[in-house]
Amino acid sequence: MQTNTSFHVLKDNYLGMAKDNISSSIAAGPLMCWDMFMDSYHRKMELADDLASLKKLSKKMEWQSRFDFEEALFRKGNTILVTDAALKIVYASSSILLMNGYTPAEVIGLKPSYFQGPDTSEETKSIVRTAVVKQIPFEQTLVNYTKDGLPYNCHITGFALFNAAHKLVNYIAFEKLA
Repeated sequence: MQTNTSFHVLKDNYLGMAKDNISSSIAAGPLMCWDMFMDSYHRKMELADDLASLKKLSKKMEWQSRFDFEEALFRKGNTILVTDAALKIVYASSSILLMNGYTPAEVIGLKPSYFQGPDTSEETKSIVRTAVVKQIPFEQTLVNYTKDGLPYNCHITGFALFNAAHKLVNYIAFEKLA
């Protein structure tokens, strides 16, 4: 097949150029569609893992609220954080790394306030704190900080989550760069 042959010729040329340039500090070569495909594929696999983890957590904690996690993760590109009732992070989607440089494992056990800093508005923090205490939904944009200490605007939509016995079990936040 012509396409298959063309692919192999391109691949062989790319590999040949990479071998020729291996001694230089930068290996020059064309960007292959395969590179873009693999980046996209890995990202989709991370999102699929996030989706499965959120569904599992939702079932385990018996959340009475239902969210379209697929829509939130895949189409809206949200980072999702889930805390326990004491506001310690128990789950962070993989996209947190893109948002602020932290891996999900690094933030488990921390409070979301960990990301705040000198330019985080006291007024906005108060609005969020009041909504959390009253266990009502909120939507606010506040200044958070990356792992490198750089500020960024984070738009957060948050909800209290209750189980079948109407007991508060978690909070969930859908976050996006603003």
